Amino acid sequence: MRSGLYRILSAAALLLLIAGCSKPAAIVNGEKISKKEFNKALDNRMKVMVRMGISADKASLANTVMHELISDKLLMQEVKSRKLDVPDVDVEAAVRNMEVISGGKDKLEANLKQNGISKESFRKEVKKDLLIQKLEETLLPDSAVTDEEVRNIYDTQPQMSVTPERVNMRFIETSSEDRANAIAADMKKEKLGFDQEAAKLAGDKDVRVSEYGWTELVLGPVIDKALNELKPGETGGPYKGGQDYYMLTVKGKEPARKLKFEEAKDKIKQLALEQKRQAALMNLLGEKMKEARIQTF
Repeated sequence: MRSGLYRILSAAALLLLIAGCSKPAAIVNGEKISKKEFNKALDNRMKVMVRMGISADKASLANTVMHELISDKLLMQEVKSRKLDVPDVDVEAAVRNMEVISGGKDKLEANLKQNGISKESFRKEVKKDLLIQKLEETLLPDSAVTDEEVRNIYDTQPQMSVTPERVNMRFIETSSEDRANAIAADMKKEKLGFDQEAAKLAGDKDVRVSEYGWTELVLGPVIDKALNELKPGETGGPYKGGQDYYMLTVKGKEPARKLKFEEAKDKIKQLALEQKRQAALMNLLGEKMKEARIQTF
């Protein structure tokens, strides 16, 4: 009798354990956000914060991630209700653009693997972002910003018509300080130019080599300071940016300048339209939050 009762109680405890493990992190209008999805999103966010050298409280970060997942769920439900879609060709184009930004397909895949993200999951995230962007675009027509508004913005908000200082630069990036120092030493010993060293490192999976490109000084205080100090034709480093180390070279610089109205008007209109659409999207999200049936566990 005792052994039979023990087996029954053990089975009941196991069922409760299974039920607890299968409980979602949240339910939004009947659709679940799994604990696996939540924990993975939180873990990925923590990794990004550490990589950027930013300290974060996990509890408050968990609240932020949960809010973002609920927001995304509500927006995707709205996308579905409006029957919006994006063609596969647009998704593939966005993925290829991310490959270019990451320094190539291999580098992107290595970054995804390092963060425990499958290629299929990444593609789904890209498509989700495009769908939310499409939803945003449906909220207001292009005519939502008038010519009078554009002129007023140009006259009263000078920062909207100023092109910031830009630098045409190239970098070699590695996560290892020793490797960064070895690259700098090799360049000095072999008397190699930056491009020659970059060519030697092509195909090295532990090093990321960019192409030349124009960038604004928004890459972090250490890197921005280095780029500001380097003159065209000069190479410097290694510099520590976030959790990684960089060798930098500068090819050219453009100072900040005020654009004439005819040069600036299209850019101002696009920025103003984006701001209005983002505000409309946030208003829509706020309404959906109020209406939604949301449970968190």
